[in-house]
Amino acid sequence: MNSNLLFLSKVYLSKISRQAKNAQGLVEYAIIILLIAVAVIGGVILFRDELVNLYQQIVNQVPFD
Repeated sequence: MNSNLLFLSKVYLSKISRQAKNAQGLVEYAIIILLIAVAVIGGVILFRDELVNLYQQIVNQVPFD
């Protein structure tokens, strides 16, 4: 009976360990996505004037009939 309990304990702890590793992986991906988003937003803010000028140049070249 003790061996069954030991086996079940190992299985349960293994499952918890896998879930914790999966959760850790998801958190790591979320942090990476957050850092990318912050970098993109920072770049847009930093180059705001250049982006507006570029957009205006593109709009001015499009023929409107």
